[in-house]
Amino acid sequence: MNSCVQSLARQQVTEFAKMIGANRPAEFRYNNIYHLVACLGQEHTPQPLPEDVRRGEKKLCFMNAYQLAEMRKDLIYVEGYAVAKGLPIAFIHAWCIDRNDNVIDPTWGEGDSYFGIPLDLDYVRHTILARGMYGVLDNMEQGFPALRGELSIAKRSKCAT
Repeated sequence: MNSCVQSLARQQVTEFAKMIGANRPAEFRYNNIYHLVACLGQEHTPQPLPEDVRRGEKKLCFMNAYQLAEMRKDLIYVEGYAVAKGLPIAFIHAWCIDRNDNVIDPTWGEGDSYFGIPLDLDYVRHTILARGMYGVLDNMEQGFPALRGELSIAKRSKCAT
């Protein structure tokens, strides 16, 4: 694995956060989703999809990762940005990690670079039910609570406070 590619998601998130700037409502702690992930995210190690994990439907990463985390209590749900194989740009994405920070990506199988925030599954479940759709970080339906700092990070992650 190329260490330059490994950090591409983190580099792009940090640069996009700077480019977009600091214009934000007073109640927001973070300028935008890039800034949020740049502040709280961590890199995760890509790996091939384990044989015991079934690949989910394309373009439904938030649903696929959430359902996998619900089925496998040993995994942590993560939202952030990832770089797909062969595409040199970070996309908003969701995946799971194991206890060693290895990525289990039920949507892509394996990407090149992952940088995201491990989230508490109860918080994710509550947000999905309240919002009526999958995904936490881009929750405009509830006024972007993550940007206000109303976010519950997974307790056993490196970035838990």
